[in-house]
Amino acid sequence: MNTPKFLRQSVASAGLIVGVLLAAGCVSMTISTGMLTGALSYPVQESKTKVNATVELHVRHSLSPDVKKQWLSSMVNDETIANFEQAVVNVIANDIVQSGIFSKVVSSAPEPDFIVNIDSEQYLGPGPMYKIHYEVFNASKQRIGGRTEEVSTGKSARDTNLKDYLPSMMDKVKEGILKDVIAYIQARAQQIAKKQAEAFQKATLSELIVSSDRSVGLARERNRYLIAAKNAQLPAMLRDWKTDQLAAFVVKLEQAILDLNHESEVAKDRAEQSAASGGASPWVDEQRGLAISYRERIELLKPILAAVKDEISNRSR
Repeated sequence: MNTPKFLRQSVASAGLIVGVLLAAGCVSMTISTGMLTGALSYPVQESKTKVNATVELHVRHSLSPDVKKQWLSSMVNDETIANFEQAVVNVIANDIVQSGIFSKVVSSAPEPDFIVNIDSEQYLGPGPMYKIHYEVFNASKQRIGGRTEEVSTGKSARDTNLKDYLPSMMDKVKEGILKDVIAYIQARAQQIAKKQAEAFQKATLSELIVSSDRSVGLARERNRYLIAAKNAQLPAMLRDWKTDQLAAFVVKLEQAILDLNHESEVAKDRAEQSAASGGASPWVDEQRGLAISYRERIELLKPILAAVKDEISNRSR
């Protein structure tokens, strides 16, 4: 059976899905997932806050039994109901992907950085209601956050147009997801930096010289311990090391300075490109911080290099 013209126009142009379906109580045809997805879709704004992570996304939408009963009593068939539920899933998933809050969003990944589950539901309370619940899990599948958003969608199911509520509801969901993920990343970075700082206390000056770090917090901490190690260890190194050992140390220092200069420029470029495309974000701040930390480390290594070269030169006289 062909879909009546008035129904096609209403679904395609106005997006009044529920109202149209219930208003067409005498019509028992199937409306496709594609048509319903198109009617529910809305422009998605790119997020200014972005996280460089791979996320495995799972989305589910359901009509509660009482809502399904109401729809079925209005001659909306089971297949259309299933297509509508899938259409909402498509729109929610598209919002997460197109907003760019994560660098990569997939339905399945062998080792995702995070797993995000989104469940939305339409149900009848005092009146029609719409609810979205999300949960975020880390790579070890430990829950790190979650939240429920809920809104009344009218006095009756005939008044309900889900498209009026989805954009604002999804804005709240994305805000919550980002808040949970960023808080987890920051807490984890602090834990890593704390453990690494303990290792830095036992490290030699040579061991502290590297050309990149996993986070800006770690990079800054390493720089601080480089200063301490230089003052505590360098005089003994210049006095006790053999000339060939000092010569090898010169090579390591020069290579580190070269690599640090490269890493600093790369981090600076990443920050500029990211800022140009999306504005300020934790990712931008992290890259800027790394660029600065690497430049600071170069300045710390230069006097060490000069002192070692002077010692080698003095020994050859």
